[in-house]
Amino acid sequence: MKPSPETRDAAFDRLVAEALQTQPMPAGAESPVLERLKTIEEYLRASVAPVSQPALIYRDDAAATRALPILEKVTVGRDAACDLAFPDKRTFSRRHFSVGREDGFFVLRDHGSRNGTFINGQADAIAEHVLRDGDIISAGGRLFVFSSGSQDVVSASP
Repeated sequence: MKPSPETRDAAFDRLVAEALQTQPMPAGAESPVLERLKTIEEYLRASVAPVSQPALIYRDDAAATRALPILEKVTVGRDAACDLAFPDKRTFSRRHFSVGREDGFFVLRDHGSRNGTFINGQADAIAEHVLRDGDIISAGGRLFVFSSGSQDVVSASP
């Protein structure tokens, strides 16, 4: 029997809360956090129409799953001038992070945020990271999944 949307949303909220509260493991370590993050990725991808271009997939304040297309560069933060703004969320810096296209890659950059930007449940905040399809970004108490869409994007080696 398939769970109702309310049950799925409650399960998703629980997984996100657990993933954000669990101490991330060092790179390369087996981690229940990574398992939870992959479940979250699957949920987010299943909850939004397929994206045909690179995008950040996330849940908004109303718990609706959204996709923010990345044409050349998008900025996420608290400032209203950001492409994706969370003005009431003090856990975000004014310009927290950006994702931009560079030489066939999509590069995630933290803009000196106070609370850091994390990738795939790793313990160390990043300054810059070459994104691969399915990478999970944690920033400001929110999770974002990078989707390369249908475009060919050069994959970085792990």
